[in-house]
Amino acid sequence: MKKIALLAILGYVCTIIGSLMYQQWFSGYEIRTMLLASMAVSVIFSPLSLMFSMRKNVEFGISDNFIIVFSDVMGTVLNQIMVFLPLLVLFAKITP
Repeated sequence: MKKIALLAILGYVCTIIGSLMYQQWFSGYEIRTMLLASMAVSVIFSPLSLMFSMRKNVEFGISDNFIIVFSDVMGTVLNQIMVFLPLLVLFAKITP
């Protein structure tokens, strides 16, 4: 239970970090470019889940906690930067 609460808090912190990163560095990119980059990053990070479910991380000496936290943190930040915020900006532009 303690780990789940820690992951939730870490997710909220990463959401704030992702918002700040988008505002600072990524707000000038087109939405199409950001969505394409998010798909490419998803393809790169998707094997982490497969590696965790097949327990290959233990063979490589990587702990389960690291894989879970790393994939959750990176997934939250990258999803925030590359998908969620650009779409919100687009909706704000087209809404009268």
